[in-house]
Amino acid sequence: MTPEGVDVLIYTGIGRGFLEPGGAYHAAAALGTLRAQCFDVIDACMSWVRAVQLAEGLFASGACRTAMIVNAEFSLHSGGPVYPGVFALPDADAVSWSFPAYTVGEAATATVLTADGGRPWSFAFSSRPDLADLCNIPLEGHEGFCAPSEKVARNGVGRFTSFGFELHEAARSEAVEVLKRLDPPTDEIGAVFTHASARRFWQEMADSVGLGDRVFHVFQETGNIVSASVPTAIAGAVEEGRLRRGDRALGWVGSAGMSFSAFSFVY
Repeated sequence: MTPEGVDVLIYTGIGRGFLEPGGAYHAAAALGTLRAQCFDVIDACMSWVRAVQLAEGLFASGACRTAMIVNAEFSLHSGGPVYPGVFALPDADAVSWSFPAYTVGEAATATVLTADGGRPWSFAFSSRPDLADLCNIPLEGHEGFCAPSEKVARNGVGRFTSFGFELHEAARSEAVEVLKRLDPPTDEIGAVFTHASARRFWQEMADSVGLGDRVFHVFQETGNIVSASVPTAIAGAVEEGRLRRGDRALGWVGSAGMSFSAFSFVY
């Protein structure tokens, strides 16, 4: 690949330096992909998966042949949404809406996809907007853009608030249901890549559907790396020989929103 060969660049990081313009434009300028169309996709930890689905649609329409998906999840800088504000607990109860902040890691990934009409990805999604107040980084004036909730901005404006236990409990049935709707050929799946929100939770989930021996975890090394979770895991599996060309893989993600996805692809 050369920079000129990228037709579309999509930025998916929740970590970002700009509200305007989209982070994709600055990433493209830095990488030298100066002829690529640019736009951002923001859907919390689901952003990378949404971008892949959009890229598949662009390929199918003939609008482009090569897409690059970039994220840069760096939220632990001093004065940011996590540190040091969320590390200063006012009382013991605050652990219930702050603990996920202590699992956040940092990572950057770049994924290059090329059109191959013979091996399309398959996707299944679901959303639970009634659970939107469980995980937030609110902006000034957010009150005018949401229904009232005592859970939103519990750690303050511009800071990460996440009711992690409630998120994972709600995710159990939803994640299994979206996997059932995808109905992947489980006997062909060589590797399973999940959102790196909690290793034990996703291992239990995979065990419950008979895929526990095929999950490739990165949480124990990286922590929760947001939209970089799945591409980081794919890269690690390729490096360790757990995923080879021609192998079928499964992605399985739950995200703030809440949203859920299962997707299958041949590497």
